Amino acid sequence: MSGLRRAELAVVAVVLQAAPGLHAGLEARRGTLLIASGVLLTGWFVINIRATRGACRIALAVALGGAALNLTVMVPNGGMPVSTTALAEIGRGDADVTDGQLYKHRVADETTHLIFLGDVLPLRPLGMVISIGDIALFVGLVWAVAAMATGAGASMQASRRANASGAPG
Repeated sequence: MSGLRRAELAVVAVVLQAAPGLHAGLEARRGTLLIASGVLLTGWFVINIRATRGACRIALAVALGGAALNLTVMVPNGGMPVSTTALAEIGRGDADVTDGQLYKHRVADETTHLIFLGDVLPLRPLGMVISIGDIALFVGLVWAVAAMATGAGASMQASRRANASGAPG
């Protein structure tokens, strides 16, 4: 995937989201860490959207939309709200959504903002509850990988080099 740039931004964004689950002392800073993660992730997407063309560019924009939807619901709620009804539908009604890999999640309740953007969609075959943002993020990233694997994600810079040398591009 030579067309992607600044991978360190995406890595740091993921680490910032994981930080409260890795160190209990960071729990109080969850909201700030989510915002910082969102800024870095948005930066990574924008850099790579600008550096690619065609299908890969569109795919990354779809993934960015998914990430933005997730952050839109996570920031005002201090984490991703999870529907207990959806958890019950996948047979995990007794799950502690704040435990383990779900540390950045919160049980949705009457005070939850924008619940329709939260993890409210039961995915029974995988035993997961997902959000609209998760779907867009997943589809966008898979599409981007496929576009790059087939050469549809060549960088604009490579296209300019080809044009400058007179080669078809």
